[in-house]
Amino acid sequence: MSGGMRAPPGMPEGVTLARTVLKELDSARFDPLLVKAVAKNAATALDLFLGRVDTLIVRDRAATSLVGPTATPQQALNASLVSALYHCWLGLSKLGSEYHESVSAIIRPAVQNLKSDYEKVTEPLLLAIRRDLSSIAARLHRADFGKAIDPTAGPGGTSAYMKDMVDKLTFIRNEVLARFNVGDLMKTWLVSIVKRDIRTFVLHASLAKPLSEGGKLQLTSDMTEFEFALNAFMTDPSGSSKNRNAMKEAIAEDYNALRALRRLLFFDNQSLVLENQTSGLPPLIVLHHILVRSPLPLPHALHGWKVDEYVRWVDEHTEAEAYTLIEGCLSRWEGTVDDEERVSGEEYVGLARSVLIRVSAT
Repeated sequence: MSGGMRAPPGMPEGVTLARTVLKELDSARFDPLLVKAVAKNAATALDLFLGRVDTLIVRDRAATSLVGPTATPQQALNASLVSALYHCWLGLSKLGSEYHESVSAIIRPAVQNLKSDYEKVTEPLLLAIRRDLSSIAARLHRADFGKAIDPTAGPGGTSAYMKDMVDKLTFIRNEVLARFNVGDLMKTWLVSIVKRDIRTFVLHASLAKPLSEGGKLQLTSDMTEFEFALNAFMTDPSGSSKNRNAMKEAIAEDYNALRALRRLLFFDNQSLVLENQTSGLPPLIVLHHILVRSPLPLPHALHGWKVDEYVRWVDEHTEAEAYTLIEGCLSRWEGTVDDEERVSGEEYVGLARSVLIRVSAT
């Protein structure tokens, strides 16, 4: 990391520094005074390394921009620096189990600083990724899912918002995240991104209204494309089936909800309240779909919110609070419509209340 170094430190430098520290500590292992002195020197060296890396880290907008078509130079630089910090931390993270506490306590703060520093770099980027994907999912409501089936037309293609979603996932995976060399931490990131993306998409899809038979087919086609994109996003470059299976297991609950929603679209009304038919789906998603089929307004429409504001509200509140909001919407609708309108919505109010009663009993 001298002034003449052209390339920023990356994984090799992080690994080398960690190995050097471990080697020095090991050579002094059997001398209590010497090993403490070595630990102090190692902590100083790590702090110096971290300080120099910190001066290279880019924290401006270019570090989190996801415009594409390639990663920004700032993202490439940060990825290299994060890889260096991660592997240095990883190599030293188990020192506590190998040395006396009096020795570990000397070097532990410097090691922990390595982790906290790379997290300060990656958290804004991961937040930008989540926001970008959420923004694309919200575009689902620009699509016309209320259109009638055209018997003369062939199978419809993927909706514009889903094409954007697929392109963005591909860009994030192949251009941005691929520049990080962070081992198992990458799997944690991928799982977190996918789980959040599925949950947001399922919420938006459950609120698509009006929804005709043709719209259901279009939404099903979009879901299929979404699944393909997610599978590609989670592909382990190493080809390890163990890693791939571990990631699939980690997202199983959300992935099953996505598939269950596809089936839900084509159920008859009475099946919507059968627990064995809707297993794998959060009750709130079922409630949304009941309202989509009904003449009742959806919660966000009743309260004058934008749909993405409602999705954000759901994300920030408990399930119980969301159910209370739905019940309030049912009662409010019943109190503001005339008898004729109430008759047209009675079936759906009953279905929704059946679901609410079931969840309140669990």
